[in-house]
Amino acid sequence: MPLKFADVGKNYQIKKIKGSETVVSHLKNLGFVAGNEVKIISTNGVAMIVDILGSRVALSDELALKIIIQEVG
Repeated sequence: MPLKFADVGKNYQIKKIKGSETVVSHLKNLGFVAGNEVKIISTNGVAMIVDILGSRVALSDELALKIIIQEVG
């Protein structure tokens, strides 16, 4: 499921990053790598704040659609 549709407060594991080489490289530089865990802090329908590797990152919904996740535990 894309990160955009994740529930606030739950932990997820990144399974795959989709998109152009530039987008994938940008997201990897922010810590969005397969196997890493991500938690949704808040969302407003246009963007979301997530916790990745202990840092808070703001993502547009467009980017959040490119990050494929699965729920942890």
